[in-house]
Amino acid sequence: MYVFSRTPTAAIIDSQSLRAADTVSADDVGSDGGKDPAVALHRLCLTDPRSSHPDRPGQFLAGGAPWFLTLFGRDALWAARMLLLLGTDLAAGTLRTLARRQDAVTDPATEEQPGKIVHEVRRAALRIADRLSLPPVYYGTVDATPLWITLLHDAWRWGTAPAEVEELLPHAEAALAWMREAADASGDGFLKYVDQTGHGLSNQGWKDSDDSIRYRGGRRAHAPIALCEVRAYAYEAARAGAALPRAFGRPGADAWEDWADQLATRFRERFWVRTRTARSPRSPWTATASRSTPSLPASVISSARACSTRRRARCWPPASPARTSTRDTACAP
Repeated sequence: MYVFSRTPTAAIIDSQSLRAADTVSADDVGSDGGKDPAVALHRLCLTDPRSSHPDRPGQFLAGGAPWFLTLFGRDALWAARMLLLLGTDLAAGTLRTLARRQDAVTDPATEEQPGKIVHEVRRAALRIADRLSLPPVYYGTVDATPLWITLLHDAWRWGTAPAEVEELLPHAEAALAWMREAADASGDGFLKYVDQTGHGLSNQGWKDSDDSIRYRGGRRAHAPIALCEVRAYAYEAARAGAALPRAFGRPGADAWEDWADQLATRFRERFWVRTRTARSPRSPWTATASRSTPSLPASVISSARACSTRRRARCWPPASPARTSTRDTACAP
């Protein structure tokens, strides 16, 4: 079986207990395989040994195999959110696992900040030539924190026990504070990222290769960068940050509603551009790419402009989700 290490390491494979009977293939999932998909999914989870409740193990889905068979904040959160239809146990386990690694310290070497949700955990440092060196526990992500807040809200709406939700509310409040104070240090309401180390991830959204953010002509964008989809995640998180305390009798609901409304207004003003020519380093990144489409479900833009965004992205069906339009020089299908 796969066991997630207690120490800041990656997933450990116990070869003595990994048997053929324990493996699951794609054929096993679904009616043709004759097995319950929920049972098969359960067997693909990793377990957090820090779980304090033996009857409620902190289980989550790994980022991917073989190189990412470990805890990745963004990936685990999205997977759990998409699988809420099957129940809330995976979401609850994912939320608790990540909450245990949410700290109250600032460490530029790991990009850790109070309230921030971890990006990835590995057995040892990851080094790729001279351009990338990540510590075993790395917090270089701008979107995992708002996604954690939103998953907590969605899991509550889907039926997670109120006592379990209330137990995690202090973590949600810390995450919201990170959004407002650390990620939005300039005060314009847009979450931004900067690689503080010089050898970490230069891009810290879901497209995190060093050349993934470019202007239409191919020139790379430089930090600080505020991604459009992260603004949408922050809007959803702020709305959740209003709904949860209101439901549980905690303060702050009105303030987060106002913050979300102001963010939506700024987003609508800045998201739409009249020219696709970058005139300064602070100009909007105008290349057409699929990264604008995650903004749509958050309802942070009008329905008419949502339709326009879908047409511009030209990514449907989404067979290649990291695609950039072939009309642009910086095409990465």
